[in-house]
Amino acid sequence: MSNERIDLTQFEGIGEWEVEKRPDGGYAIKTGRDNFSLEEAETIAKLPDLIAELKICYERIDWLQQTADLAADNIGRKDWDVFEEAMYEAGLWERPSE
Repeated sequence: MSNERIDLTQFEGIGEWEVEKRPDGGYAIKTGRDNFSLEEAETIAKLPDLIAELKICYERIDWLQQTADLAADNIGRKDWDVFEEAMYEAGLWERPSE
């Protein structure tokens, strides 16, 4: 994943559309109109990249949530090592030797 965010404005205003399975096993995208504009087709073609980035974002969100939960469990403890050990045990950090 790059550190650059996907410009989500490119997905705005493409209207209502749905994916429909064709009799030949392929898929068609229906928009309620006869034709796509070139811009809409290019935008739809970028959806796999958007989904891949979204999966990575979900992984990061999950990591942050687990880390926040462990931090909340360890608030008030004066021993940083206890929190650090909990992070290692949860698989959220790697020991320097790993």
